[in-house]
Amino acid sequence: MNEHTGTIVQLLKEAGTYLSGDLIGRECSISRSAVWKHIRLLRELGYAIDSCRKRGYRLQGTANAPLPWEVSATLETETFGRGLEYLETVDSTNRVAAERAAAGVPEGATVVAETQLSGRGRRGRAWISPPGVNLYFSIVLRPRVAPARIGQIPLVAAVALHRALSSFAPAASLLIKWPNDILAEGGGKLAGILCEAGIEADVVHHAVVGVGINVNGRTLPPALAGVATSLAKESGAEHSRPRLLAAVLNFFEQDYRRWLGDSDLGGFLPYLQEHSALRGKTVAVEGLGGQRVGRVEGVSAEGELLLRDADGRTMKICSGDVRIGPLAPPATGRRRG
Repeated sequence: MNEHTGTIVQLLKEAGTYLSGDLIGRECSISRSAVWKHIRLLRELGYAIDSCRKRGYRLQGTANAPLPWEVSATLETETFGRGLEYLETVDSTNRVAAERAAAGVPEGATVVAETQLSGRGRRGRAWISPPGVNLYFSIVLRPRVAPARIGQIPLVAAVALHRALSSFAPAASLLIKWPNDILAEGGGKLAGILCEAGIEADVVHHAVVGVGINVNGRTLPPALAGVATSLAKESGAEHSRPRLLAAVLNFFEQDYRRWLGDSDLGGFLPYLQEHSALRGKTVAVEGLGGQRVGRVEGVSAEGELLLRDADGRTMKICSGDVRIGPLAPPATGRRRG
């Protein structure tokens, strides 16, 4: 697959009828034999292309795959997704994107894969990545901010992701679960975010934001039953994966630029509060310091989860796994009477 592959798709879309192999070859400066190889590849990618002797090729159906030329059709960004690399199979898009970042790719470079063999979530958890139905992609960022602000990026991404998904399924009630998940109202996980950074001597060289979205899957693996959901299940319809990827990139570039222009997450707090999956709920947060239990009050401007414990004290949680109650608060050592 190269630039000629996308050009042939565009020629067939614009024609709306049969195009001869000779004409396509002249437009691309390639042989008829090379044209046939690209047609065969496009069919493998999911395009429905009819061929007729002496008439040529006609496009009958477009592939629902996050291919660069399909994504760019609705992309409105300056940098995000402009350098989009599509891979059939990878171990992890975050690993590939980190390699590209170390090699010097510009900000906004994006790696998208049809399937991941070792997709990862937070804390090293596996992200099940079947082909043909979902989106798995990673974006390279080069924010000129203090390292302490990097932990805010997943929440910025979550806002952008929520905006994009809601625009595709406006009737679905989608919620943001601190710090990096999008849930359906019933609690099923729809999307997750994994942010990793390259930091040295208090200098941020790059950050990689990995996103996994359950898009069109109707049947989930037994291990995910009751835990995960998909956009198709929540909206009752299948969706264009390239258009959805473009929408996420469009919203994320807007929100990322706004975040860079601010000193913290202050401008995002109203949105995070309105669409919070945890607001007002009693939760247990498992972190390096053990378990903390409290009622969620919101998110701080620095991105911390604000919990009020049984004694009325407010705790600031920087990271951890959140489990929603009802939960008994931990013993405080105080005696009643």
